[in-house]
Amino acid sequence: LAQDGSVERVKTRLVGCGYSQIAGRDFHDVYAHTLPGPCFRMLVSIIADEDLETDQIDAVKAFTQAPLDVALYAWMPEGFSIPGYCLLLLKALEGIKQGAMLWFKKNKWAWNQCGLFADLAEPNLYTHETLSIIAGVFADDVGVGFHHSIRKEYLALRAKYSELIKIDAPGPDVVRALSLFTGCELTRNRQAHTIKVTQRTYCGKLKERYAGKYTLNDLPYGASKSKRDAFEAMEAGKEEASSETKEAYLNALGSIGWKAIMTGPELAFTYSSLCSFTSCPTTGHLAAAYHAIGYIINHEAMGITFGGKLRVPLGLREMPAYFMESRGVYAAADSSWGKAARPYGGHAVMGSNGALVWKASAFKTVVPDSTAEAETAEASRATKSVLFVRTVKTGVRRGVVGPTLLLGDNSAMMDIVKKDGTTAKTRYFERATMLVKYAVMRLLVVTGLVPT
Repeated sequence: LAQDGSVERVKTRLVGCGYSQIAGRDFHDVYAHTLPGPCFRMLVSIIADEDLETDQIDAVKAFTQAPLDVALYAWMPEGFSIPGYCLLLLKALEGIKQGAMLWFKKNKWAWNQCGLFADLAEPNLYTHETLSIIAGVFADDVGVGFHHSIRKEYLALRAKYSELIKIDAPGPDVVRALSLFTGCELTRNRQAHTIKVTQRTYCGKLKERYAGKYTLNDLPYGASKSKRDAFEAMEAGKEEASSETKEAYLNALGSIGWKAIMTGPELAFTYSSLCSFTSCPTTGHLAAAYHAIGYIINHEAMGITFGGKLRVPLGLREMPAYFMESRGVYAAADSSWGKAARPYGGHAVMGSNGALVWKASAFKTVVPDSTAEAETAEASRATKSVLFVRTVKTGVRRGVVGPTLLLGDNSAMMDIVKKDGTTAKTRYFERATMLVKYAVMRLLVVTGLVPT
């Protein structure tokens, strides 16, 4: 639009109608991995820890750069058609089933040609075999970290990449510092060697979208114990909700979810609880969702800060063994018991002073018969997250040294996982519940007791 509000230019794009494609004829493989939140945060933590320079690379019309794997035809757009003719596609189009997969393969090939390779654990985190370069790929957006001493080598590598992939480059000698990636803002303090990840822009959009429907709140649920208990005691609706209520509820959940997954570990329990009412949400459930949105908006500046001088984990008086060498990787887990047959458990894996992975949810496969079993089950879920972090960090050549500390507040659980064999108290535990015991025996995890 021009300044006077008139239409200055009209832009359109040709897209494919993927819904009309037939499996086995018009497409085969469609899977394309994307960079998940935990790996995005690991990338940020590495950049902060190593004080790397950053660059942001955008591919231009990414999907249309990939060659097709089958013969595909498309109708000519209305107003630009020739009677009796159609289009034979030479490259992929946005909208076709295999578009994302073809772009993923093309982009992977290009990075490999430039000497950057990804590990099987995370195919969207690339590292150079000899140079201090790490790149995270999120669809057509790339965030790069490189050491300041190899700026010349990096720029030569980016120039080679631009010959294989058409990118929006600011200039041959110019880098664009990473400030917005995966929808999150990155605020850097070079003096403190920290990067804070926030979602202020997203919170601003929530303000407009839910104007008049929320109040500014200090917690994602009621602040008093009685209100917290009422939140935990909410039950599923008994009748199918109206289409209007259900649509509003699902939209609200989606709004909470993006924040809870990317930069809001303190929202994990609230979000998981609300997600259990999607079948028959009531007006009470909807009010609880709006309450959580009010909390998000009231804390729009809250985020996760990575880097800086490592802090001793809460509950400990000194840094555990291998803590410095592993850049502060440790985990903490806890669980409730007695309130429900399938109680809630939660854990977080920390690294570089910030949360890398977190989860809070009710147990699905375990009905614990004791506090010790519930704590052990959650410790095993935390162990899975720990092993994932260790695997990814090893894949990007930043391996974790020694066993990873797993903190908990249940002494019975500590005894169960440290001692050999089983007892009458533990022999009925499900195999999945005892993963943490296996990890302790293999020196992948070491447990530590902290006060409640």
